[in-house]
Amino acid sequence: MLVEPDLADVSGPIRFARPCASPRLRVALVVGWALVLLAVVELPLWLIRDGLGRELASVTHHFVLADGRTFIPRGHPVSDFASAWELRQFYAGLGGPSGLARIVGVVMLGLLSGASLQLLLARLERRLQRRREQLAIFAWLAGGLLLLRACLLWVPLAATFIPIAALLVPVALQLGARVAFGCALILCLCSALMIPPFDPVLGVTVAAQGMAVAHLTPRRRPGGWLWLVPFVLGSAAATVLGYLAAQLFIHGALNPLDLVSVEWGRLSWALIGGLCWPLVGLALDPVFERVVGNVSRSTLLELSDLNNPMLQRISTRAPGTWAHSRAMANLAESAAHSVGADALLIRVGAYYHDLGKADEPQNFIENLPRGSASPHDSLTPERSAEKIIHHVRSSVVRGRAAGLPEPIIDFMHTHHGDGRVEYFYQKARAQALAAGEDPKRVDERAFVYPGVSPHSPETGILLIVDSVEAASRTLARPDRKEIDKLLRQIVFSKLTAGQLDDCGLGLRELRRIIETLADTLLASAHGRITYPWQNEEASASSGTAAEPRAATDAAASAPSAELGAGLGPGPLRVIADPDESPRS
Repeated sequence: MLVEPDLADVSGPIRFARPCASPRLRVALVVGWALVLLAVVELPLWLIRDGLGRELASVTHHFVLADGRTFIPRGHPVSDFASAWELRQFYAGLGGPSGLARIVGVVMLGLLSGASLQLLLARLERRLQRRREQLAIFAWLAGGLLLLRACLLWVPLAATFIPIAALLVPVALQLGARVAFGCALILCLCSALMIPPFDPVLGVTVAAQGMAVAHLTPRRRPGGWLWLVPFVLGSAAATVLGYLAAQLFIHGALNPLDLVSVEWGRLSWALIGGLCWPLVGLALDPVFERVVGNVSRSTLLELSDLNNPMLQRISTRAPGTWAHSRAMANLAESAAHSVGADALLIRVGAYYHDLGKADEPQNFIENLPRGSASPHDSLTPERSAEKIIHHVRSSVVRGRAAGLPEPIIDFMHTHHGDGRVEYFYQKARAQALAAGEDPKRVDERAFVYPGVSPHSPETGILLIVDSVEAASRTLARPDRKEIDKLLRQIVFSKLTAGQLDDCGLGLRELRRIIETLADTLLASAHGRITYPWQNEEASASSGTAAEPRAATDAAASAPSAELGAGLGPGPLRVIADPDESPRS
């Protein structure tokens, strides 16, 4: 992916490409969900009443008549005329005078379940309220309902074999366990309604499998395959135990088909489904990943290549910014591991978040030679803020021109949020006060970044780390107390400004992030022993004798002294002959 040397114009507002779903769209999704539920629940009854279902036993997995003694296994034609007549009468009764009430009830359950899912998404991360994520979740669940109905109608196996885990594993991997829990409860209700009039045993079985899968699925798929063993066995055990518990509690005994027929037994197919469907869900994960708009691991690995032309452009034109970005990547990756966020995504986001600083690197202090004058000394605070803000717009425009995925562009939007360029804002207020003017008349809008607040744990972590990495360079002698104080002050300022409200990071996660960043910063500021030749050079330059070293220091530096003994007391240097030509 190549980038043009210069872009004509990056001024003006920048478009955030992943807006939130409108209230009208959310209502439409809930209503559409209710209609889909009505269709899949009532479809067998419509087929029977219209005479389209010739083999009545193909309508459901197996059926128990009212007397509790007649069992019709799935796929077996009904040969007994009396049983067939009773079965037809049962379905006719569902579609009779009470049929309208049943339809109204199903629609109400659909509206309630859809609204509950919307409320759950609204209480979780802000990214779950975006238009694409909303459409993806409801479309995935609606497609799952159609798949479940097709399995119950045409697959000649017990109903406990329906692929609930295959639908929930991708949701848990891409959107988190809490969203998968909510989807599991909704699919539990829908599955029970598909076996008329209502099958509580199937509902409990589906709920047990779904909750186990949501809990056991890792936030990010780890390497290797050993983690699959407890994952698959846990899913199978939860499914079987859920079925047994529901069957014994509701009916007081196991289903006779479980005892006399392995082929038609719901228990055996619950075990097989619990073992197989989680693996199918892992295979479907790339599909849902593209549907929901996330970035695949292979794409992230490609973008993390330091030979990428965009990263090379930053490193050559803005070396200080590139050093800042790499330090941020290390800090953010360790913080992401501590809270279970996507460490690879946040590393790549840290690499690219300041892409636009390479346009005018001299406007940023990290790119200025030590002791050189700043170009901002001759600019007004408003003009300086404009140049600083420019890098956010430029990063977004250049990233999209290069074809970067939107989740990477999100880090450019959010690493400053919609906060102020505080230094130049306070400078403008101070100048106004010195000129005898009211500081309140300073236009705050001229100092506000054109971004949005973070909406995911990864973007929230990078917002914190961006300030932490820059501020940590101002500590003269960093120790644990000073670092902790700095970290807490930065995080508290972000909290009070509302920048972390929508990123899904709670106080427990923030505490872990602070502790992890403190450990990482303290480790990066570690000290080293002073070598003997350094002491001698310092003594020679000051004209005084070297002070005696402590015994522990002498012991620690002994290996270095031994290595340099044969070369004299001076430093180890490689001196090239000026007349010597380089060897080929």
